[in-house]
Amino acid sequence: MRTPTAQETAIVSGRAGMQRVWLKVEIDRDNAGTWVDLTDLHGIDWVLGVSYGESVDITAWTARVTFRLHAFDNPEASLSPLMANSILNDGGVMIQPYRRIKISTATVPIDDPKPSTFNLVFAGRIDSYEISGNTVSVACRDRTSDLQDCFIETEKTYGDDDPTSPANANELQDIIQDLIDDHYNTRADIVAGYSGAASTVAGTDLHLRDPASGGTVGVPYHLYSAQGTAAGPWNSADDTGWSLRSWVQQKSPLFESLVRLADMIGYSLRFRWHNGSGISDIVLVLEEPDRSSTTANLTLDPTTSANIVIKSLSLDITGIRNVWRVGFPRNGGTASSTVATDAASISKYGRRYAEINEGSSSQIDTSTEAVAMRDALLADTKEPVATVQIETPYLYYVQLNDLIKVKADGRFLDSDQTLAVISRQNTIQQGGAAKSVFVLQGTVQSAKRRKHASKQRVFFPSRSGPNLLQSSSGSGLLQNGTLSNIGNE
Repeated sequence: MRTPTAQETAIVSGRAGMQRVWLKVEIDRDNAGTWVDLTDLHGIDWVLGVSYGESVDITAWTARVTFRLHAFDNPEASLSPLMANSILNDGGVMIQPYRRIKISTATVPIDDPKPSTFNLVFAGRIDSYEISGNTVSVACRDRTSDLQDCFIETEKTYGDDDPTSPANANELQDIIQDLIDDHYNTRADIVAGYSGAASTVAGTDLHLRDPASGGTVGVPYHLYSAQGTAAGPWNSADDTGWSLRSWVQQKSPLFESLVRLADMIGYSLRFRWHNGSGISDIVLVLEEPDRSSTTANLTLDPTTSANIVIKSLSLDITGIRNVWRVGFPRNGGTASSTVATDAASISKYGRRYAEINEGSSSQIDTSTEAVAMRDALLADTKEPVATVQIETPYLYYVQLNDLIKVKADGRFLDSDQTLAVISRQNTIQQGGAAKSVFVLQGTVQSAKRRKHASKQRVFFPSRSGPNLLQSSSGSGLLQNGTLSNIGNE
């Protein structure tokens, strides 16, 4: 969780309507660092409101910003992209798809003026715009969109069948960075906008990277670990310890391929706010969700604040699996398997079996790797998840997988519950009301496992060549809780 100020924390526990949220929305007019503040353009605040959010089941954040279309007394001073003569479009049309956009917010008491200090809460690009009546709204995706829209156009071999030589060169984090460097960071249209020293890079952001030096000035994007800093975005203490054998990466969407790699061992790969020495920005982070943590990042008490309301509560046992068998090929091709059970879960919900099979070319080819996969799957699916939807004052600092303790309200809950954030949606009116809606679940899980378990499809990360999510049977579906064609014991 990001660290709020004492004032921001106090506002949450106060009476309803005691907070005011100010917005600052900036657009890079030429995608080369000419940032324009739309809250103070020609003396007018053009921003009416913003909504933004994210979910564990969707890799990109999304946002929608609503602007006033024209000045009150001068319709020709217009934000319409088709008004070429508008003074707002001097120097380049701003409201255009692919323009970079940043959203920042500041939360203050209701009687405080607009402050000078804001917190960055969203950074990405405009996907589309719509003009209706006296407003123009833009739909955006976060920085994930750059990698989502990039396609791997040339096949290339990655990994090494002898991963110890050179040491660590083929661990998961290194392969992910190599894929980004090869297929995005070195593209001519990208490099052209991000070259030169730190002081001269047009539109420099803290996430930028120079592949030649390994530093954080140059072309995006650099992969960060949980303990990464600007000087060393990937901290060796966070190494995954998992090396990949040689395979040919086929043509496919880049970010889809990256997420498949991370999903294989239950890691999360997404853009998120990251603090570190020299870095306070929204960057690409690869990390393992802490499934064992019980320490709440934040406590919310519906009984002491009218601002905090539990909207709904549900629980579903559909996705429970408390017996897991993982079949895998050992180095040399010998088929093997490993099984784990959870006695407490079986006692409560009955025996619920599932198994997966790793194909002959799978990267899971040692007992250690198979056991790690098996245990992660069991941890994610042995208990049902309670889902709580809660509405609060605007809390920009809460992130996915943060743990929130919801105090018993005597209506939905008679005891405190500590739950993980799996979805958040924030809605803000400029200089006025703002709220957050969180969906919470009972355990911290990786997105793909939760998503599939909820549909009675258990996540089965197979590594059959470059098609990394296809089961060995080719169906990719559970059959009565079991995948077909499991290898021999």
